[in-house]
Amino acid sequence: MAKPEAQGSRRQMDQVQINSIFREHVKKEKHHAVLNENFDFNPKYLFAVTEKPTKVFKADDEDLDYLKTKLGTLAQMPKQKFMYPMTAA
Repeated sequence: MAKPEAQGSRRQMDQVQINSIFREHVKKEKHHAVLNENFDFNPKYLFAVTEKPTKVFKADDEDLDYLKTKLGTLAQMPKQKFMYPMTAA
């Protein structure tokens, strides 16, 4: 004898009910999602990719200054970077 399917199983639902359940799951996921806006680069894994030979690149002084200061601080010793020791409690 075949078992009766549990109430609320997917086979007994129509497409509208399935979509509403999916929408609820997506809403829960979006509620807990966090976007990391504080992106930083690691010079250890920095790869140089050349541009197309016909493209002309004009760098602003601000961009170059930012890159120089960023690479300069990443190359410093920890005692020069931070005022206080960076240890976990």
